[in-house]
Amino acid sequence: MIDLSEKCFMMIEPVSSKKEIEINDKISNLVEEIMKNTKIVGRTKGWHTCNCGERSGSTILEIKINNKIYITNSLALHYVKYHRSEIPQAEIDKLIK
Repeated sequence: MIDLSEKCFMMIEPVSSKKEIEINDKISNLVEEIMKNTKIVGRTKGWHTCNCGERSGSTILEIKINNKIYITNSLALHYVKYHRSEIPQAEIDKLIK
């Protein structure tokens, strides 16, 4: 499910079936820290599989970024590290603004 609204974070679906070279930078580190403090707020009936084969968990996660609450899934860090070129700038802006 793609949802780029102000209530969601990294609810994207990369098109590429190949992972990019892993990116470990300030943005990756920030998302990694944010994901350590998730709160499970729901469950889905299954999981999402990225086109590269990586699977999400079956939980709906709540995270806090810059004092705003967002909904995400367990693939957020995967997208930042391995599909960076496919992330809309608005999603990156949620982190740095």
